[in-house]
Amino acid sequence: PSIPFLCPIDLSSLFMGNLSHAFFSSYFVNGNLSQQLVKYILYLRHKLQCKPFSWYLENIYPDSQIPHHYFSLGEIRNVETNQCLDNMARKENEKVGIFNCHGMGGNQVFSYTANKEIRTDDLCLDVSKLNGPVTMLKCHHLKGNQLWEYDPVKLTLQHVNSNQCLDKATEEDSQVPSIRDCNGSRSQQWLLRNIFFFLIRTGSQYIKY
Repeated sequence: PSIPFLCPIDLSSLFMGNLSHAFFSSYFVNGNLSQQLVKYILYLRHKLQCKPFSWYLENIYPDSQIPHHYFSLGEIRNVETNQCLDNMARKENEKVGIFNCHGMGGNQVFSYTANKEIRTDDLCLDVSKLNGPVTMLKCHHLKGNQLWEYDPVKLTLQHVNSNQCLDKATEEDSQVPSIRDCNGSRSQQWLLRNIFFFLIRTGSQYIKY
C-alpha cells in the first residue's frame, strides 16, 4: 500500500518516536524535512503528553510485525562475497535468498532480535536439519530451530540447534545462503548493519559499527 503522507520521514519521527528507524529501514524514502513543522508538532506532542509509538505496539497492537526489541535492523552482509540476505519477496516456507547489496532497505531489511531470531517482517530464518535449507517460517518465539547466536568478534551467525554456521551461497544454488559446519572462514562472517546506525550488545557493553 502507498504511504499517505508527503513526507513519511517527518511523520514517523513525530509519532513513532524511538521506533522510527524501523520505518526508515523498511521504506528508506528521500525527502526534504520541514523543520519548522517538525519542531511545532514535537512541541505539541510534548505539551499534550502523547504516548510513544512503542506504547501503542505493546498495549494496543502487540501482534504487530515490528519487533519491539532488537540488536540490529538493516542489512546482513556476507564479508567474503559482499552480498546481503534478501527475502526476494518470497513467502512463508520458501528459502531465504542472498543477493548483491543495494543499500535501499526493502527486501534486505532483517532484524536480529533480542530473542536471537533473524527476522524479516513476521518471518524468521528457520533450519530444521543439518546442512539446511534455511527457510522463512512464521516466528514462533520458542527459540528451537529459529535460535541464532551472533558473535560480534568472529562475526558468525551460528544456528544453535544444529551448531552450524550461516555461510555464503553454494555453486549449485547461487541465490540462497547455505548452512555448514563452522570453520572460521570469511564466507561465514556476516556484518549486521543498520542503515543509520548499529549497536549490538555483548553482556553489559555495546559495540558500534
